[in-house]
Amino acid sequence: MPDLAPRGDAPPAFLVLPSEEDRALGQIQQRVRAIALKQLMTFPAGRLTAPTRRALTDARKVLASILASHKALLLDAVSHPDVQTPLLVLDVPSELTGQDPERMIQQALPPLLAILSHVAPKGVVPETLLWDLPLDVLPDAVGHRLLRFDPPARGVLVDPLGLELNLDDETKLRLPRAPALPPETASVTAERPFHRLTSDLPRLEFALYDSNPLSMLEAHPEKFGNAISLGDKPLEHWLGAFREALEIIRVAIPEWYGELRGFMRRFIPVGYLPERHLSASYREAPGIAYLTLCDEPITIAEAIVHETQHSKINALSWLDPIVHNGQTTWTKSPVRPDLRPLWGVLLAVHAFVPVAAMYERLAAMDHPVSRTDRFPRRRAEILAGNHNGMVAVLESANASPLGRKLIDQMNALHEHTRALAPPPPEGLDLDGDVLPDS
Repeated sequence: MPDLAPRGDAPPAFLVLPSEEDRALGQIQQRVRAIALKQLMTFPAGRLTAPTRRALTDARKVLASILASHKALLLDAVSHPDVQTPLLVLDVPSELTGQDPERMIQQALPPLLAILSHVAPKGVVPETLLWDLPLDVLPDAVGHRLLRFDPPARGVLVDPLGLELNLDDETKLRLPRAPALPPETASVTAERPFHRLTSDLPRLEFALYDSNPLSMLEAHPEKFGNAISLGDKPLEHWLGAFREALEIIRVAIPEWYGELRGFMRRFIPVGYLPERHLSASYREAPGIAYLTLCDEPITIAEAIVHETQHSKINALSWLDPIVHNGQTTWTKSPVRPDLRPLWGVLLAVHAFVPVAAMYERLAAMDHPVSRTDRFPRRRAEILAGNHNGMVAVLESANASPLGRKLIDQMNALHEHTRALAPPPPEGLDLDGDVLPDS
């Protein structure tokens, strides 16, 4: 195993390459969790049908008690993707998301109860917490299991003993202690779609289940949504490739990897492409990345950094405008074939500046991947594209104070990696108007 790359004199950059004492991302996460919890506790009940309104009102009484006695624990439970994403969708006008608010609440509550059931025996849940509306699936990612019901179960409750399901035939099914699976019946099937990637990233799972209601909404002109697919490759092949990519990141940019440890929650496979990578993320789903498999581990590493960076800046966008003209100033895209708002250019550069830092560190430590024929060309492409995009952002961005901090520190790191780079390979014809695709 190669030694960790020395940090050298690379300038730390907010939400790009953190210093050791930087806790900003964790603070941003906490505030986004609070937004999701506020939606759960204050969404106007009058907009819901009577059964959902009644179930939510009853659940809120118990959740308010948990909030008063175990606030941090409840916020952490709400932050799980199966809970937080539908609640954040509630914070966006439904005409923009196309999602029914009632459905979002019905989607968020059962997995929240499943999470709370793991700590209920410790006295966290003061009384029975009941959700007695039909459900056809119950993700329990904390327990590394997923239950499906056909016909739908009648409801779920949490009490000091854990979690109990009321099945369609009125049978009561007590969920065994995780990670055990309950016995399958005619109406219940159990799966294990959640897979640990590395022991030092205990919250990050490779998931063959996705609850994001927006996953098939696609902005990229070359993609058609994000349906789960292993692309005819075995699961173990995917896990091995992603572990190899994560190890490249860990040894090259360990300070960035440290932020990954507490932030990203779920990688979702969306097919196989031999030589390139298409990936996606959503503002309403921080901590989730949709990733394709390819044959080059360094390309997968790029995509992991790229989408994690998108997730970071998307999380910040819930709290701060970052750039006031992000959606009103349009420019030729340095990463896409269509015109893009300045926000899209900022996203692209923000994603690739730490990728450039990763390449610089890999070259400095003479990592095996740096000895390939592809490496110097790719490094030069990334630096040229970053510079083009950085110039556009610096010239056009009407930034908030926090956005200015992000842009200035990102630019300082870009200039640092650019200064350390060798000349482009001889004969390399770089298009200075484009950023490399992921």
